[in-house]
Amino acid sequence: MMEGRLPSMPGAALTRAQSRIDRMALALQQLSSRKLQPQMSRLESLGSTLTMSVSRYMENRRGRLDSIAQLLDALSPQATLKRGYSITRFNGVAVRSQGDVPEGSVLETTLADGVIYSVTK
Repeated sequence: MMEGRLPSMPGAALTRAQSRIDRMALALQQLSSRKLQPQMSRLESLGSTLTMSVSRYMENRRGRLDSIAQLLDALSPQATLKRGYSITRFNGVAVRSQGDVPEGSVLETTLADGVIYSVTK
């Protein structure tokens, strides 16, 4: 009686073991999903928050750079020349005092739209 069932016993044991492994794998998958899902949601939320924060920061920095660029343009020598001022140079150096320029010297005066050369008396 046992001899007739003996050849099928390893196959049945293997089938039961495979069925048990399948059930355990399914249980493990469900458990891991329940544990991971809240963490994944949290990570997605943090990712969105980080993206918005970086965008806001970059926009703020861009505005600051634009303001600095405008200030630099307003304070540039070219902007000063456009307002009617000039820069007079003797030997390539800006003249700050009448005493810096000897008589008969050639001066270079830079205006907004060009250069004028003159000789001192």
